[in-house]
Order: sequence, then C-alpha cells, then structure tokens
Amino acid sequence: MILNNTKFDFGDNKHAAFICAAMVEDGSAHDNSVSLIGDNEFDATGLSKVYFIGAKGSGIFSDNVLLLDRWKGQVSSVSNFEGIKFSNIAWENGATILKIQHQPYYDDFIEDLLIDSGETDISVTSFIVGNDSFIFTGGIDSHLGESMTLVNSVDKVKFNPVYDGKGQEVSFSSSLTEDVKGYVTNEPDANGDGGSVVLTLEEKTEQSSQMEIVSNNRNMSVTFLGQAAELVGDTLFEPPHDYQWGPRTFAVINNANVKYESSGRLEVDGFNFIAGMANSTYFKDNLFRINLFAELGEGDFSESMRFGSVTRSVDGRIRYWGLGSSTRFLLPCGAYFEGSLRAGHLYNEIDHGLIGADGNNYGYSIRSYYIGAHAGLGWLFPIADWGKLELFGKYFYTHLPSDDANVRAKDDFADFSFESVDNSRVRTGLRLYLPSTEIAQGYIGAAYEYDFSPDSDVTVNGYEIHAENKLRGSTGIGEIGLRFAKKDSPWLMDVRFRGYFGQREGESLKLQEEYAF
Repeated sequence: MILNNTKFDFGDNKHAAFICAAMVEDGSAHDNSVSLIGDNEFDATGLSKVYFIGAKGSGIFSDNVLLLDRWKGQVSSVSNFEGIKFSNIAWENGATILKIQHQPYYDDFIEDLLIDSGETDISVTSFIVGNDSFIFTGGIDSHLGESMTLVNSVDKVKFNPVYDGKGQEVSFSSSLTEDVKGYVTNEPDANGDGGSVVLTLEEKTEQSSQMEIVSNNRNMSVTFLGQAAELVGDTLFEPPHDYQWGPRTFAVINNANVKYESSGRLEVDGFNFIAGMANSTYFKDNLFRINLFAELGEGDFSESMRFGSVTRSVDGRIRYWGLGSSTRFLLPCGAYFEGSLRAGHLYNEIDHGLIGADGNNYGYSIRSYYIGAHAGLGWLFPIADWGKLELFGKYFYTHLPSDDANVRAKDDFADFSFESVDNSRVRTGLRLYLPSTEIAQGYIGAAYEYDFSPDSDVTVNGYEIHAENKLRGSTGIGEIGLRFAKKDSPWLMDVRFRGYFGQREGESLKLQEEYAF
C-alpha cells in the first residue's frame, strides 16, 4: 500500500485507518508494508487523522513494515508494526520525522461512542536505519554529535525495551574506511504520558566495520583452493579389482556448497575440476602411481557480518587454474605414502559490498598465484574375505602471497595491502570398502579435520586491520560412494557424496572417470 503525497480532509471526529495486515480468522501474514512518500517537508495536517496499524486480528504476523520515504509529518496513531523503516530522509538536527497525536473519532461499531484518547504501541517495532536512511547535507562528518527524533508521541507509549538505556547501535559510512556510529534510544517523557525514540550520532568517526569483512574475504580464496586439494588425493585411490597397470587418463569434477561460521557467515558455491595423465608401475614388489594434471575451478561466494543492528555483506567470485603432480607409493603390506604439489593463478573479484560516503557500493579484484601441497600416509588391510578397511592421515597446505588492491570512489579511496596467507589443515579418518561385484564396489567413510591456520591481517591506507576470521576449528566429514569398474574394461567411474558439519557445513558431490590404455 503506497500513499504518495496524499492528503485527507475529514470533518470533525472523522478518521481513516490503514491496516498493513489484517486477518479475520486464524492465519498468517508476512512481508507487507504501508509506504508514505513525501518531499521532506513536514506535513502537519494531511494525515493527522489517519491511523496506521501494522497487524490486526488473531493470526500470526511478521515483517509488516511502515516505510517513510522522504516523508515527515503527523499522524493520529501507529501500532503493531514489526518495523518502521526510514529512507532518503533529509537530516535536520533536533527535528522530528514522525509525530503521533491522537485525534478524537466516533467508534465505527458503537454509535455516538467517542474515542478521545489513544496509545502508541511500538513495543514490538524495530527501527530500520541504514546508509540509505538519511541525506546528510555536506556529508555526515558535518553532523557529528547531532540527533534527530525518529518518533515522538504525545500519547502514552509502549516502548520496545531493546532501545532502553544506551539503546541499539547503528552505523553509517563516512568513507570507505571510516564509520559514524549512532544509537537509537527510548526517551520517555518525565510525566510518563508520552515520549520519543531518538537517533544520536557519535561525535567522532572510527574505523569502518566493513574492513573486517575485507580481511575475512582472503580466507575464502584459501578455503576454495582447499576443496581442490581434496580431489588430488581422490585420483590416487586403488581400483576395486586388481590394480591396472600402465598409462591412463582421468578427469574429476566436484561441486560443493559449504558455509563457514566465523565472526560472520561465509558461503561458497562452486566447482573444482582436474584432468590429466597417470601411470601405474610395479617397482620392487611395490605399486607406484604418478599423476600429472591441470586444474581449474570457479565459484561464487557471499559473506555477511552483523555489527549492532547493521548487517554488512559482500558478494563476488573466484577463479583459478594451475598445474600439478601427485603420487602414491603402496607397499605389499598395504601401507602407503602419498603427496602432491600444485601451483597456479588465482583471480578473486568482489562485485560489491564496500559502501562509500556517497552510499554507493564498490568492489575490487586481486590477481595472484597460489601454491598447494599435501602429504599423507595410510594403511589398507583386508577384513575377512569380503572387504577392506583403510586408515589414513593427511596434511594439506595452501599458500597465497601478499597482494594489493585499491578501491576508488568519489572523493574517496582505499588502498589494501594483504598479508600472505598460509593455510594448514590435518585430516584423519577411515574408509570401509564393501564387497565388490563384477562391476561395482561401494564404500563409506568418516573423517575428522582441524584447521589451525593463523589469522590473516590487512593494512588499509596504512592502518592495520586485525582479522576476526577465526576460520580455524574442527570439521566432521562423512562420505558414501560407489565405484564402477569391470575387470575386463579399461573404464573406471567413481561417484561420491560428502557431508560436512562443524566449522565447515555443507555438502559436495564428486564424479570421477578413468580410462586405462
């Protein structure tokens, strides 16, 4: 429902009501809004006899919002909104945006019953304030220490206790690297008959909270490259039947969607792919396999962090390509040693998410190289005559060098200097290979992984930003898979599903094919 520069001319004791969500019977209503659009001039009469109700009835309501877009003025009542959102309001020190004063009216259902008093109910109402809420003439730095009344009620008020005391913190971008904090607070009248909700700006700027999300973003690159490292070990698995000698080609693709809980929430969705040549040889009663491969991958990511009542988020993508080699040495007793080395080019792009003083979103990109390696050992031994059990331990390492990026906005800039990143993970687990048929063999497995990488910091315009990434921690991994390989066929196919829980949450699906010459 939208009221655009609307005015109502009622007679004495007449009124109108706008209900955002009304339910006659039990039900639910969500994500509705009443929008008041104006010209940033205070309207004392046009809607002064109008009642605005967020929800009415016996249903379940949520996210029903009153939007004030360049609108300032007086109304007769406001109640039961989950949110009051402010947009493009011209900032005026000491001024009031929304004034509430009850106007008497006759009850719609009881003749001659005059309702001559009212109550403002904002007990469940959140005040939605962000970078697009206000227009600061001369920039926000010209208004430090000022305040503005969001809501003033002459009538009795049921306040939201969230805004009692110091209130709730909000944040505005002064520049790419600095914020101005403010506090939304309840200010009841001394006589208890009314009160206000006031936004007060701090008297100084401080380091922008969005710098932390830039620092965290470096870890996204490392974690995505870490997913590729898992595929390298997969190409070294023993086939379900007798080991096939000689050269072969192979290709592996893995699609994963994973989330990391740190000081924010990082989500990565993408694929990793490797393909190459391999050779299996027999060396002094030992089996030896070596792979040469190319790898590439691409993924989208998003990260959000909560700062007081404000959520900052960035979105972007990562791409990489490189070359590598891996090998496994299997002893007759079933013990094996394996390792790999990879190197390549990395491209990391932030589409948007860094907010400048002009309120616009900006991004940046980084091009660099990466180095990855892993080492592992394990033991394969038979279980009766029907299957095998594998125990293993692996160490994964990824290195990103130091790098620079810059963001240019109108009359504003930020130069980022990223420290090098060294990511280290250890994984230990087991895998049970089920009895094989002539064409297939199933397997299940479980593993525990711990990431003990140090924090990575970034310097912005000469000031150090100490990351709150905390991506280190424990992850549990479960897997189930099925391999298809006839004894007389050169083809091998492996399909595997993995689930992750703990510090890393999500799932991945892998498809692998080999052809032996």
